[in-house]
Amino acid sequence: MANFWWDSSDSEVSWVEITRRPYKDIGSNLWVVNPNSVAKKLIDHPRKGSLVFHWDSSRGEFVGVSILADRVSKPGKYGTPGTTWRRKLTMFDEFPTGLLTLENIRRHARSVKKIHDSLLKEHASPLHFPFAPSGASGWKKLKPRETYLAVCPIELKNLILLILDEYQSVNPWFENPKMIRTFSGRKNKKSVLGSKKQLNEIYKKANQEVTISWGNGFKLNTKGLEHSSRAHARIQNSLGLWLKRRGLKPFSPNASHSALFDIAWKRGSTLYICEVKSLNRVNEDQQLRLGIGQVLHYQQLMMQSQKMKVTAVLAVERQPTDHETWLAIAKRHGVKLVWKETFKELLT
Repeated sequence: MANFWWDSSDSEVSWVEITRRPYKDIGSNLWVVNPNSVAKKLIDHPRKGSLVFHWDSSRGEFVGVSILADRVSKPGKYGTPGTTWRRKLTMFDEFPTGLLTLENIRRHARSVKKIHDSLLKEHASPLHFPFAPSGASGWKKLKPRETYLAVCPIELKNLILLILDEYQSVNPWFENPKMIRTFSGRKNKKSVLGSKKQLNEIYKKANQEVTISWGNGFKLNTKGLEHSSRAHARIQNSLGLWLKRRGLKPFSPNASHSALFDIAWKRGSTLYICEVKSLNRVNEDQQLRLGIGQVLHYQQLMMQSQKMKVTAVLAVERQPTDHETWLAIAKRHGVKLVWKETFKELLT
């Protein structure tokens, strides 16, 4: 297998499929027909467990993200003339329509150019970068490259995450794909689709010092978003430390799990899965409703996949204003609702 620039990088890269295939078919596999194409040279290079972003050229936007489920391509005839090389995908997560569009990516053209130029200076070409400058307008009118498979460096993936975070800040019902965060900054090159024992012992501490900035086209107040992001991280890390001090081993979600919870742990024969929510005076009820619904969904998914007793936990930033009502609702549905001062309830 040929050596590429990312082989010597400390950061794990993601991948981009640039396609006009039927939308209902996106996220099921990667496939290459031309044996002499650049895509054919690349298709075996992504590691099992890598993230794949899907750019639908017909719609002009990123439409979702998935995970590579096998290690090498399998040549065969898959409904097309001649031989096709195919890689299987799993866990396709669809993005909202009209969000990660070319227009919104262009609003961050300076950042995209900076990422590209920094990589070019360090590694030289070919970078297999997913975007390119266009005509006299250059990077201001960037466009997807005319290729099927491209490389998404971690800096570009983080830019995508910022746009998703902005959308979530004004649409609280949208559940940001957590598998993107799970893969952030992963330095070791081992597959995340490894053994269950190995995966269950991994806990990634959340970033409590996150800062957020937008391109010129965005007008949202980032201070509120930074506060909620940092509060979320503080709650999660506080709970993780509390568990460790009591001899319990927290772990984070990964590609082997059917549910993308915030933090989980085992106590005896019971698996505890926890969703974390920050609260403020405006969104308190909405966050609690959303959190209970999410963690009940995760509980059902994990019960189906793990075949064991699963307890649902919702950890919030502080005591809710109408805590008696919310504690009663949570109890009725079998959810443990806790905040820092009541973590001890998790041991009862």
